[in-house]
Amino acid sequence: ECSFEANPPFISQVMTKMAEHMEALLREAAERDKALSFTIILPGWVDEPCWAILSKSSFKQDTWLIAKKDHGYCDGAQHQRRDRYRESPFDTAIFFLQTKKAAQKWPVTKELEKEMRDAMADAHP
Repeated sequence: ECSFEANPPFISQVMTKMAEHMEALLREAAERDKALSFTIILPGWVDEPCWAILSKSSFKQDTWLIAKKDHGYCDGAQHQRRDRYRESPFDTAIFFLQTKKAAQKWPVTKELEKEMRDAMADAHP
């Protein structure tokens, strides 16, 4: 019983394989009545195959799409940069996939969404 965050490389095949693997893990966890949760952060590329898999998942609790103008991110090379934060080059999607037991244990709420959107807005340079 676990909750995971995934922010894979933005490569179509990698994101698709990740989504397929998560679906299989969620199905197995649901069959065993286990709490399993994935928070997935991806670019807002709605035409990608992974988008269709995640959007149609029976485990999807919610999806948030955050416009690129409304957020930034902390650069991985922040220690070498003058500015810690960078503008996002595209919209960001956050998917929440959970088994029924996980949704009870770690609910996706409007308060959580507001907190997350505020934090991401604070990262805008």
